[in-house]
Amino acid sequence: MLGKRLAHICSMDYLSRLFVGFFMFFIPLHLVGLGFDGLQIGLLVSLLAITALFIELPMGVIDDRLDMRYVILLGYITSSAFFFSIGIFSDFLLFIPLFFLGGVGFNILAKSYRDYVFKDREPCHEGRKFGIFTLADYLAYFSGAILGMFLVSLLGFPVTLMIIGAYYLFLIPLLFWLEPVSVARTKLIQYERDFFHTNNILLAVVLFLFATHWGAEMTSYGLFLKDVLNLSTINMGFYTAFSVLFLGIAAFIFGSRIDHRTNFKNIFLIGLLVSGFAHVLMTIPQVHVSFLFRAIHEVGDGIAAVSLLFWLGRKFRRSRLGGDSGIFYVIMSIGGFAGSIFYGPMGFAYGYSMPLIMSGIATIICAGLFMVLKRRLE
Repeated sequence: MLGKRLAHICSMDYLSRLFVGFFMFFIPLHLVGLGFDGLQIGLLVSLLAITALFIELPMGVIDDRLDMRYVILLGYITSSAFFFSIGIFSDFLLFIPLFFLGGVGFNILAKSYRDYVFKDREPCHEGRKFGIFTLADYLAYFSGAILGMFLVSLLGFPVTLMIIGAYYLFLIPLLFWLEPVSVARTKLIQYERDFFHTNNILLAVVLFLFATHWGAEMTSYGLFLKDVLNLSTINMGFYTAFSVLFLGIAAFIFGSRIDHRTNFKNIFLIGLLVSGFAHVLMTIPQVHVSFLFRAIHEVGDGIAAVSLLFWLGRKFRRSRLGGDSGIFYVIMSIGGFAGSIFYGPMGFAYGYSMPLIMSGIATIICAGLFMVLKRRLE
């Protein structure tokens, strides 16, 4: 049974992430409309990922030590300022610090709500808990993509972005209904000791390669839907919203499977393979076939996501989970940043299918690396 506090955390996470999926998939269209080229779009989108290099670990340590509600408050304020600003301005040089600001806000919210769930002590099976949290995350992507798509169709990007900026301010009063979680004082050297083991480093390499496909999606996927599949803005919204829903559902189902003593490492490996192969096949230029493989890809991502949350939750002490898990998510953010820089220009040079194909192959390769790690662990 879902505890009252966990239900409240998941509800607030849903509201906080409502427009993130819409933004990630559709912002390249807005930037192309402003006249930006592939390298400029790749740089701006990569800034959303690179901020995690500066945010994930410090925020994790802060979440271990302080009341997370005040950290989340900062995330709401910076996210609001970001959306207002990019709705008003259109200068590329100004967008560089603004996208860094937006990345700070997005990463604070994602990190702090994840740490809230890690540290929640209400009785609940761990796999199911992480599955419900991931489902809430991607239900937000689903509904936010549809809502954002309709707002853009009716009002255009600038007005829609400013509405989203106001929305984040309205969330602030709801924040303090959350109960605070326990905090602890931990020496910084302990986080380093927790991480520096050979198996942890191999896992970090796997997660880095896996995360590069995020960069390909952020820079090329929306443009692939528009230019290769020839979808309208409305159909793009439905396509992305309904496909990402499969991620949350898969996370919920396989989270429960982990609780029934299914080997979570095997589940993680299955997720990587499904994600990689389907990422390649979703570039088939037929809408229904592409959607089918996109949905399968999201299933793979959902399996991998809930398995990783469960793994990290078991691997480290609860009092240090904010900082210890932050190290691995920093590494994944580096992967997303590298993918944005590498795949952004590739899409403009060789077509928007190519980054998706190459990043899918990279995910398949990282599944092979994980098999090496899995043998070491067993």
